[in-house]
Amino acid sequence: MNDGRGRFTDATEAAGLAAKRWRRTYSASLTDLDEDGDADLVVVSDFAGVDLYANNGRGRFEEVTSRWLADPKVFGMSHALADFDSDGRLDLLVTGMHCPTALRLDALGLSRPERPDYAAMRGAMVRGNRLWRGLGGGRFGDAPAQSSIAHSGWSWGCAAADFDNDGFLDVYITNGHETRQQTRDYDAEFWRHDIYVGDSKENPVALAYFTSKLGRTRGHGMSYGGYEKNRLYLNLAGQSFVEVAHLLGVAVETDSRNLVADDFDGDGRVDLIFTTFEAWPRKQQTLQVWQNRLPDAGQWIGLRLRTAIGVPPVLAGRVQLTAGGRSTPCAVLAGDSHRSQRSGVVHFGLGTHAGPVRLRIEPVGGAAVELGERIPGHYHSFPAR
Repeated sequence: MNDGRGRFTDATEAAGLAAKRWRRTYSASLTDLDEDGDADLVVVSDFAGVDLYANNGRGRFEEVTSRWLADPKVFGMSHALADFDSDGRLDLLVTGMHCPTALRLDALGLSRPERPDYAAMRGAMVRGNRLWRGLGGGRFGDAPAQSSIAHSGWSWGCAAADFDNDGFLDVYITNGHETRQQTRDYDAEFWRHDIYVGDSKENPVALAYFTSKLGRTRGHGMSYGGYEKNRLYLNLAGQSFVEVAHLLGVAVETDSRNLVADDFDGDGRVDLIFTTFEAWPRKQQTLQVWQNRLPDAGQWIGLRLRTAIGVPPVLAGRVQLTAGGRSTPCAVLAGDSHRSQRSGVVHFGLGTHAGPVRLRIEPVGGAAVELGERIPGHYHSFPAR
């Protein structure tokens, strides 16, 4: 907690967040999930899945995962809170690992008898990305479009944006763990054997085994979740998604991680920036920027949320767009993609709607601000310059 003079004290326990503080968390966001005026918390962690916390309005959080979310188990790497089906409520997308080997073993009913708990959990953990539909009051249920976006690969970062400006939010996902010389993949050996060797306790024998196994597999050119491609899912009017990265030239096969979608050149089309984490042919990390050049993108409008003296910054909340009789929310939040921070720019695709639209800012813990009618095809600023 900040005392107002730039000095911070650890308030994790006092806020009720200490019980699960040591999870392998890769993304977390503060936003008003139950629409009661305060900032709730979404936490996404590898192995542990999704945790949701309700804010009591005084800065203390209560875990409400089991009440608000159906089946939160997933290899969680990142998330997106966005209105994918245009029903006026925020939905929740969480990226996870889709593993064909584990799914085949599960379908065949094959497992080691000494670990029935592994068999019971395996199918739920490796089914891939999870998409939950917002039901109101902070609750989420399985979305009809879930199956069309579930199997993207060994997934890391995700970004929800209207890349074609048709009025429906699309999704870009970065993929790939460790691509090496061989297409033969260690993943199959892990799920058939090595998952049963170790556990969460320190074991010198298991350590020696894995050190030797690493040298004989990945150390000799075997991949591990390798040769995956990044994915771009176009939203089909909120009903399902179709994967088109190969058609639009962004099916990057290089192992990728952190991701942010933003309109870097200000032309109204959302671009991409992501990092790579490469093991072969040489170890390196790169930063790649991809410009959106779709020639037939629809109408759009944007809002730049700025900081100004005397005006409280909008750090969490929503911007509501009203156009053509339809109201669409866009979440203002941070920390949703894998180890990444988005900017304070809100972008809406409008499809064929070219007339004036209305914008309303609803900051968490503050008064709503009506911006009135605004003209599409521009980025407007709040506060105004």
